[in-house]
Amino acid sequence: MKLLSVNMNNVRRFTQPMEVLNIGPGLNVLAAPNEQGKSTLFDALHALFFFEAKSWKQKEAASLAPRAGGNPEISAGIDVDGQSYRISKVFSSRANQRLVTVHRDGHLFKQSEDAEEWIRTLVKPPKDGGPAGLLWVRQGVTSLISGKDDDTLAARRDLLSSVAGEIEDITGGRQMEKIRAALKNDLETYLTKSGAIKKHGPLWEAEQAVANLDGQMADLRCKVEQLHTKLVERRELQDEKTVLVDPVAIQERADALDAARAALKAAEAYQENQAKADEAHQTAQLVLETHQDRIKTAEEQLSEFREAKKALDELQKTVSGAEDQLGEAAKGLEKAKTAEQEARKNQLSADEIRDAAHAAEANRKGAERRQELAKRLEDAQRHSSEAAAARRTIDCSPDARQMEQLEEAWQELELLKRAREASAAAITLTADAGQQDRVTLNGNPLQPGHRVALPDGGDIAVAGVGSIRVHPAEQRGETVLVKARAEFGVALEATGCSTLQAARQSEKERKSAEVTLRDANAKLKISAPDGMQALMDEIAILPETVAQDASLPSATDADAAFRAARDRHAKILADLEGVRADHDAKHGDARELRVRRDEAQNRVDRATSAVGHPDERDRELTALRAKTPELERTYEEAKQQAQELAANAPDLSLAQAGAQRAQNVVDQADRRLSEIGIRLSALEALITHEADLSVEEKLREVEGKREAALSHAEQVQAEVKVLQRLDQALSVAQKQAHDAYIGPIRNELRPLLSMVLPGAELTLDADSVLPTGLTRPEGEDSYDQLSGGTQEQIALLVRLAFARLLTKSGTPAPIILDDAIVYTDDDRIERMFNALTQQAGDMQIIVLSCRQKVFRGLGGQTLSIRQAANEANA
Repeated sequence: MKLLSVNMNNVRRFTQPMEVLNIGPGLNVLAAPNEQGKSTLFDALHALFFFEAKSWKQKEAASLAPRAGGNPEISAGIDVDGQSYRISKVFSSRANQRLVTVHRDGHLFKQSEDAEEWIRTLVKPPKDGGPAGLLWVRQGVTSLISGKDDDTLAARRDLLSSVAGEIEDITGGRQMEKIRAALKNDLETYLTKSGAIKKHGPLWEAEQAVANLDGQMADLRCKVEQLHTKLVERRELQDEKTVLVDPVAIQERADALDAARAALKAAEAYQENQAKADEAHQTAQLVLETHQDRIKTAEEQLSEFREAKKALDELQKTVSGAEDQLGEAAKGLEKAKTAEQEARKNQLSADEIRDAAHAAEANRKGAERRQELAKRLEDAQRHSSEAAAARRTIDCSPDARQMEQLEEAWQELELLKRAREASAAAITLTADAGQQDRVTLNGNPLQPGHRVALPDGGDIAVAGVGSIRVHPAEQRGETVLVKARAEFGVALEATGCSTLQAARQSEKERKSAEVTLRDANAKLKISAPDGMQALMDEIAILPETVAQDASLPSATDADAAFRAARDRHAKILADLEGVRADHDAKHGDARELRVRRDEAQNRVDRATSAVGHPDERDRELTALRAKTPELERTYEEAKQQAQELAANAPDLSLAQAGAQRAQNVVDQADRRLSEIGIRLSALEALITHEADLSVEEKLREVEGKREAALSHAEQVQAEVKVLQRLDQALSVAQKQAHDAYIGPIRNELRPLLSMVLPGAELTLDADSVLPTGLTRPEGEDSYDQLSGGTQEQIALLVRLAFARLLTKSGTPAPIILDDAIVYTDDDRIERMFNALTQQAGDMQIIVLSCRQKVFRGLGGQTLSIRQAANEANA
């Protein structure tokens, strides 16, 4: 069967007639955005083929009705063995409005119940083993198991049975199942399902009879052995008593005890002497070590004192030399200061003469300069106004130090914010085509592909869905961030601005004003070098008549004399700075040397405090060294005496053990005689009682019964082993048949699998005909361990293989996939496209997908859901 077209009217959101035309025999692709009717089309086809028109009470059929009401109408054009048919159904809650028809070549072929029966014969429902449940995949359903009861299992098994019918013999068909079921019932008479012996069964009762008789035999044998044991014990106790009461043995035990006690007393006396010698040895060692420590301490203290005294004497000489150099430098500095003062006076005098000369020159040129000076005054006033305006801007703007503090506080705050954002929750939007504007963050559109951190949480809104509140996670270092914000606020407040941008703009204006101020001051200096007041004063005092003074030099000569005096003063001033720098350096050197001398003096004082009087300390050290040989001899003598006593010391623990052992021998002999008397009395009574029970005769009787029960149990066990062996042989035969049973699907799967997963081999379960594992060069994984994408790909390949078997069996059915490839990556989806294209050569495949861009690469016949032509023309 192949689909040719589909028509829908009053199906969910389609209240107008819609159609899908030109469905080809090979690969067909219907790629459209979400909510365009792909899943509705799938459900409509499912209802058309598998729901009867009267099945309105079923939830799936009723769900096809539109909200506005009306009866769902569905029809499909199909091709069956080259013959064209059109199946049509109208679903309704009212019997008189239901309609089922089948037309062939445009003429009515079947209707009502006849039409329903013809459809059921054409395509069995999935629950009855029909292949559509295996080959028609709903949106979001990628598993091969369709539900709790796996409706597709019957389809898989029936399909394989029809392909491999020759396997249906006694080793692979239903007859084998009957034989194994009967064998299982026989085994369950003897054993449980786990293989354990079944309680109260024949085998259990036979073995239990043997076990009971074994228990009786063991009890009787125990009683016989106990009687023999008591007789042997009585004889042995009598012999032991004879040995213990022998007078010679009693005397030997007493003599051994006296000898052991004497040896212990001698060992204890020797140990006391040895302890005194060890104590004397330890005391001599302690005295010698203390003496040696005193010598070492005295030597170290004297050495430290002498080194500190030597260092102090050397530094004292160095300090004296440095202070002498400092005095000479001070004299040179005073001389340079005097010369600088004289040069400054000469410069001032030359300056006065120059001013007078220039004043005379100005007097001579007063009339000519009045206009020029007035112009310069006007320029100076303009430049002064510019400088005042720039200065006001500078005064109102933050200075460099304030901006530096503000920038540092801002950078610290930004670093903490970025660290907080890096550790905070983040989101990245991936939106389908045309859906970018549906998602907003805090009221602003969320741009796809950009990572957005949410350290303070946020509100994500999805148009037509709702909103998501992202709550901020608890952040470490929040106190540090709050402190950084506070410091930034203090630094910003110090600038007098409300924002960082305002402060930066104000700084920029200040820098511009500083340039303006420098430019205005420079121009003002040019226009009025001595100030505007001086310029106005000069203008005011310019006489109308020229006054001559022959005693004054010319302005040029006065300028030259002033420059000479100024240069001489500058040279002397530079020399003064050099002398002052040399004086400061020598002063610093002398100060550093005095500090080092004070430190050396402190070291000498500490060493003197530790040593006391050096000569007395030397005499004390000499006396200590002289006493060392005597202490060493005392130590060696004590050590030798302790070693000699230790070498010849008797073993005290051994002497104690010997005394204790001798005492134990005496005590044990007395106790044992008492115990033997008591035990002999008890044994006499027990032996007399048990001799009257005839346990040996009863034992022989039970042994005969046990041999008969054992023979019966062995017969039952042999029967169980025969049944188990038969079950194993049948299981092997059935497995071999099952391997041949699933051979066709393996053969179809192998080339498909190599296209998508090169080098992989799929393991199939013979009972469920489902994948159980995947073997690849890097290892083997169970099917449940595979990723969702790999499971999805394998499921689709298995469906293609079953579709191939259907085609070979002469009953082809179309494959319909509604968004069945949703977890596959870009690389494998290309391989899946190749597999679909290859299989579409002699099969009909219809792919429904919302991924328009991706599925353009699939090729095939392009389909679309559109308004029916007659409705569009109307």
